Amino acid sequence: MKEEISKAMDAHTLWRDKLLTVIDTGKTETPIDIIKTDNNCAFGKWIYSNEITDEMKKSKIYHDIKEYHAKFHIEAARIAELALNGNKDMATSLLQNDGTYNDLSKNLMQLLIKWRKDAA
Repeated sequence: MKEEISKAMDAHTLWRDKLLTVIDTGKTETPIDIIKTDNNCAFGKWIYSNEITDEMKKSKIYHDIKEYHAKFHIEAARIAELALNGNKDMATSLLQNDGTYNDLSKNLMQLLIKWRKDAA
């Protein structure tokens, strides 16, 4: 479980760079509809899988992580869509330190760190 959580942390940290590339190039390899959903990335597939016990799925931290993970993907998709539609300034603004994306990313990381620690 700790390994899956660590992989999720690494993968979601890379999203900022992916979004910067989308902003710079105006292109993405991943369709917006896929970015927007929280069950297409490796972590999303795992968190919805049967590898997570029913007991864990009833926990507050699991619920909070799922919620922030879903919101993270929606915001990442919004930024990518703006960039693809030529609104690079707005996309960049949303990706900046005071944007929703960073708040969601920070909160998701804090929850994942706690979950990984608790899983130890």
